[in-house]
Amino acid sequence: MKIVKSTILAGLLAGALIVPTPPAMAKDDHKFHIPPGHMPPPGMCRIWIPGRPPGHQPAPGSCRVLSRQVPRGAYLIANDDHRWSHVELNDRHFRHDVWDEPRYFYIPSGHTPPAGMCRIWIPGRPPSHQPAPGSCRVLSRQVPRGAYLIANDNHRWSYVELNDRHFRHDVWDNPRYTSRREIREDVRDVRQARKDVREDREQLEKNRVELSKDRAELRKDVRRGASKTEIAQDRREIREDVQKLDQNKREVRQSQDKLQSSHQELKDDLRRR
Repeated sequence: MKIVKSTILAGLLAGALIVPTPPAMAKDDHKFHIPPGHMPPPGMCRIWIPGRPPGHQPAPGSCRVLSRQVPRGAYLIANDDHRWSHVELNDRHFRHDVWDEPRYFYIPSGHTPPAGMCRIWIPGRPPSHQPAPGSCRVLSRQVPRGAYLIANDNHRWSYVELNDRHFRHDVWDNPRYTSRREIREDVRDVRQARKDVREDREQLEKNRVELSKDRAELRKDVRRGASKTEIAQDRREIREDVQKLDQNKREVRQSQDKLQSSHQELKDDLRRR
């Protein structure tokens, strides 16, 4: 009898000492294989549901649109294999930093600015129609609303940041010159910009004179009863002159903007010395 009681007591003590372990939690480590050929095209994303066959995954689409449609347990993947989980995409702060402040746009290879330079990038505009690269400090004052300034390392600054007084002071306007070399370079930039404006205005005046001559030639041909072929040729030349004139006007405006920016940069640098 004592042996039976001892056995029961030992069993109860062993059961009390055994602590049940909770089931293992699934680790959200973003690690799953995407077969070649199933990545989204450049500039697009796709929803990926782990465990579903590749041929049955949702189709690619707009990153910002799909970022609001990712179901629980799925991921949003980009062309560079960047991955965001359902939890991340539904975090308010994460959404603001990554998606609602729309910095995530694709810049094709060959369109990033050269080393040491920047360029203005307007999301939604074709790469070939984006503004040309130039000085980072000069272009930082020319970024239109909704556009970005991008550097060679793909660093991006928004219009809001570039027009914030404190941000400009900390990032762009604060650096001090240690010699007069940079001031001399600013002066050369101003002189070059003045030369460009002068040359563009001279070319504009030449094109105006050429247009006046072609119009006079057309009137002369009409009065003397020239053939339709000659009159058509005169009109083509006039249209070409008008196109050249419009292009020259745009170049003059760009040169004047560049001169104004160079003047402003020189004044800012002289003030900080």
